[in-house]
Amino acid sequence: MAGELVFLTGAAGFVGAQLVNESFKAGYRVRGTVRREAQVKQLKAHFGPQYGDKAEFIIVPDMTKEGAYDGMLDGVDYIFHVASPLPSGDTNWKKDYIEPAILGTTTILEAATKVPSIKRVVVTSSIAALKPIEGLPEGVPEKESNIANVRLSPDFSFANSGQAYRGSKILADKATTEFVQTKKPHFTVVTIHPSFIYGYNLLQSSFAELSPNSTNGWLLEALQTPNPAHGNRGVHILDVTEAHLRALKVTPELDPDMDPNSWSSGIAKFMLSVQPFDWNKVGDFVREKYPQAGSKIEGSVMKEGVMDTTRAEKILGLKHFRSIEAMVAEVIEQQLSFADFQERP
Repeated sequence: MAGELVFLTGAAGFVGAQLVNESFKAGYRVRGTVRREAQVKQLKAHFGPQYGDKAEFIIVPDMTKEGAYDGMLDGVDYIFHVASPLPSGDTNWKKDYIEPAILGTTTILEAATKVPSIKRVVVTSSIAALKPIEGLPEGVPEKESNIANVRLSPDFSFANSGQAYRGSKILADKATTEFVQTKKPHFTVVTIHPSFIYGYNLLQSSFAELSPNSTNGWLLEALQTPNPAHGNRGVHILDVTEAHLRALKVTPELDPDMDPNSWSSGIAKFMLSVQPFDWNKVGDFVREKYPQAGSKIEGSVMKEGVMDTTRAEKILGLKHFRSIEAMVAEVIEQQLSFADFQERP
């Protein structure tokens, strides 16, 4: 394993940067992609002093374009496809969400078929890909095999951007399956399906940099809402990165569902999440431990459900997911460390 080369898309993102860090710690070399030159400089400044020539960062302005990765995958052993195309804000859901999500995935898979050294591609998907757009029937546990019953047309009339986002995850995952079924690539494919990802942001250096559209931003917003509309599922960033790294070593002996004739068409799928939590208890936790941050949660209605993470526990060995309290504490403590958080109105 030592010195093997990982190609990682979206290296400057919340998940991507942490996965770069954990890959280095695990002994891999990393070639990461970003969209802009400023991100290359940021990553080199952060990782260069410690990892030197083990760290390489390159610009891919548009990952949906044919040939976007030409000449970039030479010598690569594994791919982590973390990046997701950025919607333009248009309400043409198919053009703005669906097509970029599908092309963003199939373009990297197609490029990988031309490089014999690549052994496995791990795609960062979402828990949203594992259930119908309207959700699961009451009482049905959330788990990977539910995907066998998910159907969605690319021409579906989505009600809003959130629904279009969930649809893009479903259809990108379907495109991955179709690619594996039809192309039968020389490499194997794993998809990782996290719920909302929270935790320390490796590259954040001020409170002002916290995007309101990020999961950590949503968490802070939820804490200031009496009855958060935000989902009560979550997973720690380090559980997500650990799952990606462990996914590189999963074999058919460990996971019989890697059989092409299985419900997953031979793609190893892993859902990552803690069990549904009570926002009221989260609010109480914050008020007690971080009064300076505060919380307005009061009388939130608990959204019940069961997250069946048996596959991640048994096959990846993720026996104990970090708690929602650990996630919340990490996010709040990072924000409290910034001077502009203390100075905010």
